[in-house]
Amino acid sequence: MEDEHYIDWNGFALPHDYFDGDAEREYSSIRESCALCDVSPMRKIRVSGLDASRFFDHLLTRPVRDLPVMRGTYIIFCNDDGSLKDDAILYKYADNDYLLMPSDVDHSHYFESVRKRFDLGNVSFTECTNDWVGLAIQGPRSAGALHAMGFVGIEQLAPFFIRDFKLDTGKVKISRMGFTADLGYEMWFAPGLAESVMNKVRAARAEMGIELPGYGLDALQVC
Repeated sequence: MEDEHYIDWNGFALPHDYFDGDAEREYSSIRESCALCDVSPMRKIRVSGLDASRFFDHLLTRPVRDLPVMRGTYIIFCNDDGSLKDDAILYKYADNDYLLMPSDVDHSHYFESVRKRFDLGNVSFTECTNDWVGLAIQGPRSAGALHAMGFVGIEQLAPFFIRDFKLDTGKVKISRMGFTADLGYEMWFAPGLAESVMNKVRAARAEMGIELPGYGLDALQVC
């Protein structure tokens, strides 16, 4: 799948750029306005059950039991010798319901070994990567663009928190999160809502008079 235009990201094709080599144009949008990145390929694992919090207390280098509900955080977990195994984003939906987004590596066997080692009988791991489409919108005008898309109140969302917003017949989870060192958000929704979300994106472009382009790997690496 990889060539001079794309890299393989967890089985998906991620472009180096969307403007035929003009990654600077994408980067300028991130810094001066806002731009979009398809983050759907991020691996997603639902961790749930009465022992879910205990599982993470054993797995991670920081406690998450007291993390507020509907909040995300950056986490790392290590090998037995203390060396870094992976970093990830963790969202806490409820006291016993989490969404873990690690790297492209499949850690299912390792998670199962931790579960057995500490006799955690009530925790399950559900691979749900393809159940959620992810669209990051990053840049100083990203909140305005989301508001123009109909997500009223997005301006009040605090960093790292996540909130459910209604969209047509479904809902979109929006977190104030990103990797560009600027104001940014990530939208997560069922694949069936993708067309509705993109229609909202087009409407926001027209209303705000902005390009709101996609950005690829090259612009992301500069960030």
